[in-house]
Amino acid sequence: MKAFNFYSASLPIGEIDLVIDLPIPYRQLKKRAVKIEIQGEKIPVVSIQDLIKLKVKAGRKQDLADVDLLRKILEK
Repeated sequence: MKAFNFYSASLPIGEIDLVIDLPIPYRQLKKRAVKIEIQGEKIPVVSIQDLIKLKVKAGRKQDLADVDLLRKILEK
């Protein structure tokens, strides 16, 4: 998976990744996306379930640690 990371100390979201090489087809991700509102704009973002799949596929140490935290969020 290839992505660009953007960070802003002044925006509420703080950090966002733009993924350019997807192991899951875009149409599937778009269908399951959720919209969040940032400064009055609704932005589609990948669902937690799909984010888990993407991070597992990436397999990096930090991504796998994130997967544990994301699964805990889903359990709540």
